Amino acid sequence: MRQWEFYHHISSFSLKKEVLSKSLKSVKQKKVIPLPILPNKNMHDLYHLLWNRRSTRKYSKNEVSIKELSILLNYSFMDTYTEKYVGRTYPSAGALQSLNYYIIVLNSKRLQKGIYIYESSNREIKLLKKGDASNDLVKISGKQKWAKNTPIYIVITGDFSKIVAKYGERGYRHVLLEAGHAAQNVYLVSESLHLGCCAIGGFYDNALDKLLDLKRTRKSIYILTIGHV
Repeated sequence: MRQWEFYHHISSFSLKKEVLSKSLKSVKQKKVIPLPILPNKNMHDLYHLLWNRRSTRKYSKNEVSIKELSILLNYSFMDTYTEKYVGRTYPSAGALQSLNYYIIVLNSKRLQKGIYIYESSNREIKLLKKGDASNDLVKISGKQKWAKNTPIYIVITGDFSKIVAKYGERGYRHVLLEAGHAAQNVYLVSESLHLGCCAIGGFYDNALDKLLDLKRTRKSIYILTIGHV
């Protein structure tokens, strides 16, 4: 069994008995139904963002302003409120909100270089470490040199103990899916701000966890680079 199959297996739900009906039959000749892209005035802005979204690895030297960063973080991750519970701008299994967001600033005139954490409830960032992390980030990202010229990094982390306590091993999947939902928000809001964005899924996990001083139950899941193009 390959590793990915093992992860899939231990986080799977299985029925003890066969309960599926036999009312469905395979079709030999597949019927093709075209789905044209039809104009929809209510979807125009969203359609534009979805169509133009790209992964961008080259950034200009122009800094990302605090206003742009504020819009990006708040609309991507902020808390939303209903009468029954507190949610966020993306779906979360059990509304447990298992994610946290670390902002690493490498190039900004108004923000000190360093590592910040985004507080979704208060819509603010807090400085945790000061200094230039660019060389460390190049190593962590597998020596991708373009990453050194990135003004802003967003690192999405997940608290696995929190969600596994409710969903068992299935919770491992839920955290990864939640990170994907949140990352798509970042892409779309970045596009609306005319900012470039690129997701990095391949990195040295332990080194990044150490850089962020993460607790044992919290792990780095996703990196997103942000900058002007």
